[in-house]
Amino acid sequence: MIRSNGQVTQLNLSSMFQMSVVAASVMSVAAIALTSLAAKSELAIDLQVDAGSSQAELARAVEALKTQLADAKSAADQADSRVKTLADQRKDTAPSADGDAQQAAAELDAAKLTERVAQLESDIKILGVQNAQNRSLYEHTAEQLAQATSDRQKLTAEKGKLQKSMGELAQAKDAAEKTISADRERLKLKLGELEKKLATRVMPQQQAEVTGKLITVPAEGDAEPTGKIVPVDNGFSIEKLLAQLGVHQAAVGGPYVAVGANKGAQLPDEQVAKLMKTLPLTAPLDKYNFESPFGVRHDPFNGRAAMHTGVDLSGPYKTPVMSTAPGTIVFAGYSTGYGKLVEIDHGNGIHTKYGHLNRILVNVGQKIGKHSPIGLLGSSGRSTGPHVHYEVVVNGTPQDPEKFLEAGKSGILKASY
Repeated sequence: MIRSNGQVTQLNLSSMFQMSVVAASVMSVAAIALTSLAAKSELAIDLQVDAGSSQAELARAVEALKTQLADAKSAADQADSRVKTLADQRKDTAPSADGDAQQAAAELDAAKLTERVAQLESDIKILGVQNAQNRSLYEHTAEQLAQATSDRQKLTAEKGKLQKSMGELAQAKDAAEKTISADRERLKLKLGELEKKLATRVMPQQQAEVTGKLITVPAEGDAEPTGKIVPVDNGFSIEKLLAQLGVHQAAVGGPYVAVGANKGAQLPDEQVAKLMKTLPLTAPLDKYNFESPFGVRHDPFNGRAAMHTGVDLSGPYKTPVMSTAPGTIVFAGYSTGYGKLVEIDHGNGIHTKYGHLNRILVNVGQKIGKHSPIGLLGSSGRSTGPHVHYEVVVNGTPQDPEKFLEAGKSGILKASY
């Protein structure tokens, strides 16, 4: 029925035309549903995540696909119902080409919808597998994280214990160093007192030859000394040494001898000057403390009287030790009692020795000048602390180095040295 300008017109539509309109409507609805499903499928693909995605994102993706699957199944069921309805209607009407085409199009749409439903079901299965894999990976990672956290806590606790132990060790080290320093000072004081008492205490008679003189020293094992130590003095002097070498000191007197008579064996001035430069008249350290003199003293290790064949000069650890005169290195190595030792031959039967070095800086056979570094101050060998044991040996006999040092300071040889 069509109403237009107050008039009503009746139109009669054939059954075939009505079926065509219904088929076209079904195809339109199917096309719209398919378009909607495609759009939702693209959204679902965008929501898919890889193996590293979180559990919440996977769950949301699965739920979205399930919703799409339900919509697709509903659209497919509606399409199947429409196709069946069209088929039933076609049985009651005459067949036509348009009807066959519409029937084929509807069946094709239904097939596409069915294929889409299958694809969605496959996507859900894939996401389910990924979800299971991610859950396993998540659980494994959570276990590793818990283990790492536990290990870190253990390491933190161990670190705290080590730091505490280091602090305690540092305190113990400081206390030990203070104790050692105090003991060393007490030992020095005690040695000084013992050396003072050594000249006056009575000891048993036991003679021993030292540097050409007989001295009395205590017998081993005696508790009560009953004798007296004779000061060590072999009559050595720089003046006598120079006289033996042909150097005569300035002096006035003697018999009258006419001009032209024999002048004796006095060396020429240039030879005297050269000889003076070979004498060890300086100290091996620029700055030092005089610790122990030459002569008899109580041994610092066993407490018994012993001959000290040099002088002990202390200074800062690893201070350079210098040669006291030019010469040739005849020994540079380790020697029992001396520790690391350097010995220099200065000619004319004069040698110097430098013991207890920390490090040796010269080699055997090396020529060196006066005040040349030959080693570093140390405490090697039989030593109680950093110092240099310095000896002066003349013709194989140790002499008191202080006499040489005093000669160098007094200016006795200033005119020629």
